[in-house]
Amino acid sequence: MFSETIRARTRGHFVGLEALFELRFLSKTFYLHNGGGQLKSKDGQEWTGLDGAGRVSGLGASSIGNSRMVQIGLDAEDADIKTLFQDQRTEVEGRKIVVWGQFYDEDLTPLDPKFHHYTGYGDRLQMQKRGPRSRSMDLKIEDFFARRRRSAHAVVSHADQQMRDPTATGFIYQPEMVDKILNLFDARD
Repeated sequence: MFSETIRARTRGHFVGLEALFELRFLSKTFYLHNGGGQLKSKDGQEWTGLDGAGRVSGLGASSIGNSRMVQIGLDAEDADIKTLFQDQRTEVEGRKIVVWGQFYDEDLTPLDPKFHHYTGYGDRLQMQKRGPRSRSMDLKIEDFFARRRRSAHAVVSHADQQMRDPTATGFIYQPEMVDKILNLFDARD
């Protein structure tokens, strides 16, 4: 599973593993990691540290009929987030996000070429105020073939819609409407 270099280094030496995020947004591509300072991957790409302001969840494997719900987040000052994401919908929705892994030694020298961990597409961006001058941004990421792995019923269910957008109510009656006769002249129900 690991290369000979990594296996040799794990015998009594320090080996660090860093997740690197390539965010291919509309205005520009961001190369970020959650640590501090600048990192360089084996291919020479510079990755900017977020000093712990970023977070990621849900990178586990997907199961049959249910795709993983990956979410990345960033906590920053209002002005920084507003300038980066002025037009949020076109900036991030449908844009590719790639997560790489890179092994480093104790001097932060890359040991092996970076390896691919996950590729997804920006699905929905939410921002919330977190204090007088700070803001939190959460971006849900979806697999490219997420909809193909689900049954037709699961694609339009209320529970599925609530996972993607907790404020949506569009599919709340969908499971009941499958075998229900609707009287369009009766507006009371």
